Amino acid sequence: LQDPRIGAVITMAGGIRRNFFGDSGHLGVEVPLMLMSGSEDGDGIPNSWTELQELDPLYWMELIGGCHESFAMGVCSTLDPELGFSLVNAYSLALGRSAVLGDGDSDVVALLTGEKSLSDRVRYSASSGSR
Repeated sequence: LQDPRIGAVITMAGGIRRNFFGDSGHLGVEVPLMLMSGSEDGDGIPNSWTELQELDPLYWMELIGGCHESFAMGVCSTLDPELGFSLVNAYSLALGRSAVLGDGDSDVVALLTGEKSLSDRVRYSASSGSR
């Protein structure tokens, strides 16, 4: 789970796959991790969020009305594709700016901490784990 070229990880519409890393291998992530999910996708993110709480930093952005395809094809009858893509792009870019570029801009920090929201179609959580 470690590669010095990777500065942050974002999972889009996917939970923990234990068969990849064993029961606790996923807890070896040492870079910022953001989970992204859609409320209309049964992807197991709520369980993953609970199990990953000791990671630091850890973020979860859920698109209200978003489905699995909100992160790829955009074809989702419960969320406007342009809105979905713009939110995914904004939160992804904020994590990249912070974790990869070391950008401490107040708007970036406010977005990542959850102090600022870009839409009422976003449910967002940030956790500072025990590490």
